[in-house]
Amino acid sequence: MKAMLLALALMATSGEVPRVDDFVGAPYSKLKAAFLAAGWQLQLDGDGINADYPEISCGSGYDALCSVGFSKGQAYQAVTLEHGSNGWVVTGEY
Repeated sequence: MKAMLLALALMATSGEVPRVDDFVGAPYSKLKAAFLAAGWQLQLDGDGINADYPEISCGSGYDALCSVGFSKGQAYQAVTLEHGSNGWVVTGEY
């Protein structure tokens, strides 16, 4: 936990891009906080599947993905999520 907090602090001061792989299996709220602290903006084009996180979009069908996007300048990062008993969890990026 201390290592993750240190990493977040370093990213916030260095302008570094948070590594999605470092958050796989972690709550989405932690990844969201890291991206926002590093100066990234949420892409608010979600489909309203969740009132707490309106930025999340989910496809339809058996193998549908849920995702959220972040942008900073010309850079864009898409993150995949899964909802389970512990809430929204980071599963990867694309």
